Amino acid sequence: MPVYDAVIIGSGLGGLATGYMLAREGQRVIILEKNRQAGGALQIFSRDKAIIDTGVHYLGSLAPGENLARYFSYFGIYDKLKLERLDENCFDLVSLPSGDFPYAQGFDRFADTLASHFPKEKEGLRNYVNGLREVTRAFPVYNIEPGLINPIENKWMQISAKNWIESFVQDPLLRQVLAGTHMLYEGRAESTPAYVHAMTVASYIQSAWRMVNGGGQIAKHLLDEFKAQGGEFRNYAEVTALETDGKNITSAVINGDERIEGKLFVSNIHPFLMYDLIPEGVIRKGYVNRLKTLPNTMGTFTVHCVMKQGSLPYKNYNLYGFTSDHVWDAPQYNTSDWPRSFAAFFSRRAGDEQFTECVNLMTLMRFEEIEPWADTFRTYPHFAGSRGEAYEAWKQDKTERVLHLAESRMPGFRNAVQSVYASTPLSYRDYLGSPQGSMYGILKNVRTPYASVFSPRTKVPNLYMTGQNLNVHGIVGVTVSAAVTAGEILGNDYLMNKIKREV
Repeated sequence: MPVYDAVIIGSGLGGLATGYMLAREGQRVIILEKNRQAGGALQIFSRDKAIIDTGVHYLGSLAPGENLARYFSYFGIYDKLKLERLDENCFDLVSLPSGDFPYAQGFDRFADTLASHFPKEKEGLRNYVNGLREVTRAFPVYNIEPGLINPIENKWMQISAKNWIESFVQDPLLRQVLAGTHMLYEGRAESTPAYVHAMTVASYIQSAWRMVNGGGQIAKHLLDEFKAQGGEFRNYAEVTALETDGKNITSAVINGDERIEGKLFVSNIHPFLMYDLIPEGVIRKGYVNRLKTLPNTMGTFTVHCVMKQGSLPYKNYNLYGFTSDHVWDAPQYNTSDWPRSFAAFFSRRAGDEQFTECVNLMTLMRFEEIEPWADTFRTYPHFAGSRGEAYEAWKQDKTERVLHLAESRMPGFRNAVQSVYASTPLSYRDYLGSPQGSMYGILKNVRTPYASVFSPRTKVPNLYMTGQNLNVHGIVGVTVSAAVTAGEILGNDYLMNKIKREV
């Protein structure tokens, strides 16, 4: 058996991007994926001949010259992606009982558009978007520049997103509007750091894009480019243990018996699961136990709606709907008033610019909701099957609640639905390996910054991490985190300068 320069565990975007950067430098790299499809949350599935995204519904910073476009160009996939730009005057619509408020693309246009609804806050909005620019400029790897900054050491890690927003604008309603897309980062009023809000929102304000025929094309093309650089990929290869010489990892055991040897290992799976693979005694038990007390972000209950042909005009934007003007309260729901919010993502069939083919309705959900079925699993090779009649009845009730809320914001929506398919936090746990079905991994917290932000280096000298648990989640965040990991291995300044030269 060969000894690989790098063995990557998991083929989410972080694993694929890190693997590509290492392979491009001539390293012998293998990516191990437990499922059939590569891509993690980039995966798609089909129902009623319609393509449905599992986790990636739109992208930011993809206009020529912007940071994600430059990274994707370096990966060799930018020109291969089928993209359409969302409405530049309204790419996100925050729908509150008090009214509908559009997010426009471009920092100045964003501020001016909201200022038309809040004329007394024109200066505050200008200061807010300048604050977004300042945060993104402070992270060199985000902008493909040499140098590193530890998120823990920046001032925006020490202030909550809520307080940061309120430092710019005074109008109570506008403060809520600016937080109206917090489902993108599972925002919590007192604990979510300002930098998580700013880096997420700023990316979309730069430019916002929908993937035509789904986000799976990112994984497909990046995997192809990885292989073109000499990389190897194995699916149905679940890593069940990591073997050590007492200090370093020596091999990954897949499917219980086969060993893959490597010089270094990169984990693209959740840190809780990664440390479970390491034999006891290699890392202090107290450290692992403390790590596992960290809270994860919430999961989602998502209703995937296939629409009747020609029934719902296509909306070239995303809709964030709330039952209250107090958007920060949405995650603190009671089971009786769930859901307090939802996000609607629309897609159309290629070639049909007039009508919507699918709508994904995403809502936040705590794992305790599905605790009665926590011991049921759908894993390879037994993906199909029922969790029982009680579960199906519970899921049907939740589906109807989501559809009812969507109808309140989009009258006539319910009658336009042809069929529905729901996924729960259990779906994300089983298919994506995310503990408790967490959507964005470990919760970033201003109160515990040293515990909730990770270095790519672990307590094991030749074991690294990549992906959404490092710094920021989302497509842009994970791509940047992958570059941080690859830079840790190859040399950060060397890698950034090389990408700059070649794009």
